[in-house]
Amino acid sequence: MQRLVVLLLAMPLLFSCGTIVQGVGSGVDAINSSQTFRQGRYGELTEQELAWASTAWKYVENNTQLQTGLVNGIDNYPSTNMSGIADYLFALLAAKEFEFISNKQYDERLTLVLAFLNDMNLSMGQIPHKVYHTQTGQMTDYGLQLETSAGRRLIQGGYSSPSLSSNSTLQNLLNT
Repeated sequence: MQRLVVLLLAMPLLFSCGTIVQGVGSGVDAINSSQTFRQGRYGELTEQELAWASTAWKYVENNTQLQTGLVNGIDNYPSTNMSGIADYLFALLAAKEFEFISNKQYDERLTLVLAFLNDMNLSMGQIPHKVYHTQTGQMTDYGLQLETSAGRRLIQGGYSSPSLSSNSTLQNLLNT
């Protein structure tokens, strides 16, 4: 009789445990599918998305400098920065996963980039430089030259004033 009483008293607890487990399971599923915690898309690519990925990889192939393993940040313009190198590392991993390249090609490309990162010159000997020449791996000021020439064009194009024309720094830029 005591067993029956204990069993009758324990039954609501056992049923509530199942309800709690189901509730926790539902909560975990809700968190896993929530865009708050998981951003982006998961699953297989569509045919169109795979075609886009293939086109993007063609860009990487066409702009890879074999001497350094670096990829031009702009089509046919031999410069890159740390952000561009990070983009390339993710593109390299994706190309391997999508089987655009073999494991051997992946290893060869990764080895070149890691060798560059290991040996690259640092600004002030401490931090990565803003821009690197993708053919030589050397620090370069391509970005600064572009900014200077764009500024020069703006000033020469009529955006100057009498006070600016007397500024020696601007005059030096205009004469370079």
